[in-house]
Amino acid sequence: MVGLLMAAALAPTPVLPDDRARDDDAGAWRAASRLRTAASGARTVVIALRRRADAVADAELGRLAARAPALDDAARDEVRLAIQRVVDAFLAPPITRLTSNAGSSLGESYADAVRALFALDGQAVPPGGPRARPDHRSGRTT
Repeated sequence: MVGLLMAAALAPTPVLPDDRARDDDAGAWRAASRLRTAASGARTVVIALRRRADAVADAELGRLAARAPALDDAARDEVRLAIQRVVDAFLAPPITRLTSNAGSSLGESYADAVRALFALDGQAVPPGGPRARPDHRSGRTT
């Protein structure tokens, strides 16, 4: 009998999660949730910024088409590509900062600044999906 009691006393005690472990798990889940929300917010700002830039570029290409109707398709394509390269070059730094700092207070500050500087507040940005781009030669959206 004494042998059984000794064996029971020496047996490993099962480890049950205590309140700290549950709190740590809940805290980790909340932190991950905040990070996902922040990343989603940064993505929304990036999408809105790209759409705003595309709208400006598309408007300028439309004006060019109206002012220079004799411009051939090859020249229009070169102008479109040049405008796209300029837009991409100007958007690269803010987009890089937004995405690399998403989830931090600095990222939130960048997102707020980009929204204010580019007047993105109030723009409806549906989540996901590719951007629709007008085809200036045919007048259709692709």
